[in-house]
Amino acid sequence: MENTINENGEKENHSFLDSSVQKVDPGKLPSLSWQRGLNSNGNVPQAFSISFREIMHMVFVSRPNGKKFSTVLCSSRPEIPKESRSSGIESWDWNLEGEKCTYHALFPRAWTTYEGEPDPELKIVCRQISPFIPHNYKESSFPVSVFTFTLSNHGRTSADVTLLFTWANSVGGDSGFSGHHLNSKIVKEDGVHVVTLYHKSADRQPPLTYAIAAQETPDVHVSECPCFLISGNSQGSLQKICGMKLKGAANWESQIEAWQRPILEDKRLPEWYPITLFNELYYLNSGGTVWTDGSPAVQSLAAIWERKFSLDRSSADLGNASVNSNSGFGTNLLQSGEENIGQFLYLEGSEYLMWNTYDVHFYSSFALLMLFPKLELSIQRDFAAAVMMHDPTRKKVMNDGKLVPRKVLGAVPHDTGLNDPWFELNAYNLFDTARWKDLNSKFVLQIYRDVVATGDKSLLKLFGLRYMLQ
Repeated sequence: MENTINENGEKENHSFLDSSVQKVDPGKLPSLSWQRGLNSNGNVPQAFSISFREIMHMVFVSRPNGKKFSTVLCSSRPEIPKESRSSGIESWDWNLEGEKCTYHALFPRAWTTYEGEPDPELKIVCRQISPFIPHNYKESSFPVSVFTFTLSNHGRTSADVTLLFTWANSVGGDSGFSGHHLNSKIVKEDGVHVVTLYHKSADRQPPLTYAIAAQETPDVHVSECPCFLISGNSQGSLQKICGMKLKGAANWESQIEAWQRPILEDKRLPEWYPITLFNELYYLNSGGTVWTDGSPAVQSLAAIWERKFSLDRSSADLGNASVNSNSGFGTNLLQSGEENIGQFLYLEGSEYLMWNTYDVHFYSSFALLMLFPKLELSIQRDFAAAVMMHDPTRKKVMNDGKLVPRKVLGAVPHDTGLNDPWFELNAYNLFDTARWKDLNSKFVLQIYRDVVATGDKSLLKLFGLRYMLQ
């Protein structure tokens, strides 16, 4: 179990990682959360939107008295031409008005309540959770989400409820129409039903595999349909992960609840503050984030230049690690016995495309240091390696039109690049950042702060670079 330093300089013990924490009621809404009506007309950024064809939930309700209700759980609906006789999803029941439906957000969880829709005597709570658990690197790295539905029947009769979950063979763009997709299903011994979707991407992109799964219980029957018509006009490891994660979601919930509760219950804080504090963390997960497994990076052949070089790290007393002579790849600075947690990249913004922009990472790094300090240290090693790198390749800066070297020896880069991260640095081209005064000082300040916060004195080795900093 890890420790970090709190604001008073004292060691903190992360007891919320203890799996014995009391379980959380999946149908109970949080005491504080950001909320909006499901039928409100909010502006959804294009980068975070999905189409009707990609993912849907639908509910069917039948009662002994003959009453039946059904709807797609979405308050908007696809446009259907009057003359259309489509037999795909356009012909499904899009009956949800959304007037009594509310979305609640408290990252990394969200709840959607359907109060009296489509059945006026039924309440549905859909809880969505993705593992984002401080100091739990293994499970936080899983690319999974779990949807848990809690149904409350307020009627005088029983109700049979069927929930439908769909996922399209598409990874965006034209991939849904590239063909040669393959789906398969399997039922595991513990009652977990899995459908694996093998995607063939368009434009010669590598294939990708998704899986959806549901767990059967004495009260819940599960059936699968590996493929169906979405429009009238037209193995093994992943399945294992699905089964494991369905059963592990309750433990994630307990850890997240224990982590967030002290802050949510802190009466010194205004209500809006903890809500914003947690919800803004979404960007560490969804900001174009890449978290590698620590394997050596593969450089783009188009970006290899013989004139690039970096100083021999051995001269800076940085150990005897193997060095890639033209990269800002920080694993080369790991000392013997140190854990390789992998490399971490995130974009400055959805419309400001460059990885790990250092002048703004200076501020966001506080959250990363508190929650996932090993990832913060990984980024620091990458920039330490990048300081030693020199790339005289000329690029034009927009400010004055001059041609300047892409990366100057001894300068902390503005970012770790975009198209060929770690190898082709400084995607930023508005100014010549080699002349900026803040990047080098921010690097030194962050190294000092991280050593104090983590107690990891191996970082002091990075100060062997101080003679290089301009």
